[in-house]
Amino acid sequence: MTTIALRGIKLDSVRTGIVLICLVSFIWALMETIIQYIPGEYSLYQVVWVRYATHLLFMLVVFGPRHGRKLVSTRRPGLQILRATMMLIMPVSFIIAVEYMRAGNILTIFWLSPLLIVALSMLLLKERVSWHYWLIAFVGLVCVVILTNPNRSITAIGILLSVAMGLSFSLYLVMTRMLREESTITNLFYTALGVLVLLSFRLPTFWKPLTLQSGLMMALVGLLGFALLWVLDKALDMTSSAAVAPFLYSQVLWIVVLKLITRIL
Repeated sequence: MTTIALRGIKLDSVRTGIVLICLVSFIWALMETIIQYIPGEYSLYQVVWVRYATHLLFMLVVFGPRHGRKLVSTRRPGLQILRATMMLIMPVSFIIAVEYMRAGNILTIFWLSPLLIVALSMLLLKERVSWHYWLIAFVGLVCVVILTNPNRSITAIGILLSVAMGLSFSLYLVMTRMLREESTITNLFYTALGVLVLLSFRLPTFWKPLTLQSGLMMALVGLLGFALLWVLDKALDMTSSAAVAPFLYSQVLWIVVLKLITRIL
């Protein structure tokens, strides 16, 4: 009975993790959709900066008084900083890559990331990976390739930046799994702090005064970004990164659904 109960608990945690990662994908798609409608032709660097500034400010106001020094207390500061750097490399790689290659081609390469996550889970986390996860990931990749409709207009720099984008995202997820013994609040604090500090060095080069509407929309993206990373952290607390990685492909389906809704509205 004990073995059966343990298997049941493990199965439930995997299912919960999958549900949470599908929620992550929905929030992610919603953020991408909102960003497209921000008026004013702002640099994506500024959108990213405001996103993480909002994230950090929200945490300081909501969690700072209650958690105090626990907010920054970590046993693995090096890994926390490295993980935050991955979350900066991801958008920066995309922003630079679109200067060299079509977005559909970039995203096709980026969406190799669920397969990278499965492979890195085996390599770095020593997780046992069922063939089912590989199969689901391959099927998901085929579906994404159909939806992103890549063409032959590719460049070496564009490919390298797209790979950097996918690899940094994959490493972020695997490192999140490595930090599952740390507090979720601490993990999210360091993610926002790391991105904000590093990106602030270039702030004068891309900053443009915000209108009320654009500022509110960017702040909304920041709050959704906090929710996304919180749910992601919880999903990776529940089960292995390899188990949830293939279900990240649902983000592309959510994008399609949201595009259809916005056209109707």
